[in-house]
Amino acid sequence: MSQLKAQETINRLISWIAERDELNDFGEYRNGDKVNRANLIDEGVLKRSQLSVNGNPKLKELLVEAEMRWYGESNESIASHKDARERAERRSNQNSAEMSRLRKELAEVKAELSPLKSELASLRSENQELRQELGIQKSREAAVVRNYGELSGWD
Repeated sequence: MSQLKAQETINRLISWIAERDELNDFGEYRNGDKVNRANLIDEGVLKRSQLSVNGNPKLKELLVEAEMRWYGESNESIASHKDARERAERRSNQNSAEMSRLRKELAEVKAELSPLKSELASLRSENQELRQELGIQKSREAAVVRNYGELSGWD
């Protein structure tokens, strides 16, 4: 019974394809580079379940065959894919160039930063030494003031 229904469906599709060929109106059923599946369902040629992944492979084969004959290999689609690939490659090359430029700039900045860091460390060390000397000097001054502050003429 199911084989009989499958054969009836195949025959309906073959008849529909032949009718499109005869009337030369297959362009009205075009959806991109394929036949609009909704039209096949609306006209009762096929059921939605027959177009699923698990549908009859013979139906798919017949449709693909007709689509290739009617619409051919989609040059537009191939061209758009080629254009998209070229754009992606250009963008990738631009990104690579930008990354190289940024890496080079980063290396230059790091090269500038290294001597600045060592100079900063040296200045910090010198600052610490000067603070210690100043602290010693202040404590000496305080001692002198304490010891000699009450002498006359000390100003």
